[in-house]
Formats: sequence, C-alpha cells, structure tokens
Amino acid sequence: MSKDSRGPIELLQSIQQGKLDPHLLSGESRRACMEYLIGAGRPMAEVAEHLKISLRTAQRDLARIREEHSVTSTPEVQNQILGRLILKADQAISRLTKISQDRAAPHSAQVDAAHKGWSIEKELFEKLQSIGIMPLRPQQVQADIHHVAQSIPSLEEMHGDLAIIEKNCIGPNGTPAIRDAVPIIRGLLAQASAAEAIQDLKAKEKEGSA
Repeated sequence: MSKDSRGPIELLQSIQQGKLDPHLLSGESRRACMEYLIGAGRPMAEVAEHLKISLRTAQRDLARIREEHSVTSTPEVQNQILGRLILKADQAISRLTKISQDRAAPHSAQVDAAHKGWSIEKELFEKLQSIGIMPLRPQQVQADIHHVAQSIPSLEEMHGDLAIIEKNCIGPNGTPAIRDAVPIIRGLLAQASAAEAIQDLKAKEKEGSA
C-alpha cells in the first residue's frame, strides 16, 4: 500500500462516505487516523470498527504510536515539557479570568470560571511540588543549616536550580504562582547562606579561643 498524502480528517471522511476502503490505507495513514480518533475521545473498540481492523491490530498500532511519540528524558526535554505545561496552564487561566470578569456572562459562569482558574493554578503548583521544582515545605529551608545540608542539595546547587527556573519559567508566559514563589525562595536561600556564614564565624571563634 502506498502512502496517502491526505490528512487523517480527509481520509476518515472518505471512509465514512464509502469512497475509501480502510483496508487500502497504508500503516502510516491508518495510524494517523487512529491517533486522530483517539484524540477525539473515541474508545479503542470503536476506532478498530471504524478502520475495519481487529482489536489486536488496533492495540499494536497504538503501541507503535506511543513508541513514535516517546522521547529520551534529558534536562533539555524536561525543561521544554515543563515550559509547555506552564504555558498551557497560563493560557487556560487567562481565558477563565477573562470569563470571570465578563459582566455580560451569567454570575454563575463568572464564579465557576474564577474557581476553575484557581484550581488549575493550584494543581500546577502541586505538580511542580511533586516533581521537585517547588518545595513541599518552604519553612524547612529556614531550619538548622546542618539539617538542611543533610536533607537537600547544597546552597550552591539550589541557587543554580533557582536560576534555571527563573530562566525557563519567569516572563510573560510564567504563572503568578511561580513569579510569587521565586523571590520568597531567593530570600530563604539568602537566609540559609547567612546562617552558613554565621556557623563558619562561630567555628573560627572557637578555634581562636581554644
């Protein structure tokens, strides 16, 4: 079977109109149609029936699709995915904020949009916490410097991580949650650095008096 230059929407329309036998689709075109149908929320059994293939073939195609979309986890890829996640969340929040402030919209719709916008921002912050981008308990950074040194990376490493977050996440596409959290964390790191310096001075004082 030769590769069809038409896109999945046109191919699926031709199949639905009886102008194209799905058995004549190339594997690549069939997987493109399958990916479109799955993206539209169609169950796998319906996808298989629509493309006139067995459920086993559909499952093999789905595994191939997932393999084609797989990526190697590198810091660059992780940063790209993180940036896209934050951008999508920020876009959704912006749209919901616009609805919540639209005086022409029903009051119930305004309240619902405001609540959903807050929920998205809260969920994003929790996701960033779960992958270690944001601290679970910021107050722990204010704890004794020896405990900090044992439980989290060095201050130098944290300053470097924070700089990366600022570079990738702060700007016109950054969320208010991250913009608000960065200066707080920077202040906590400054306190930790000061505490470390004080500990060094105390140690030198003891050595001098010994």
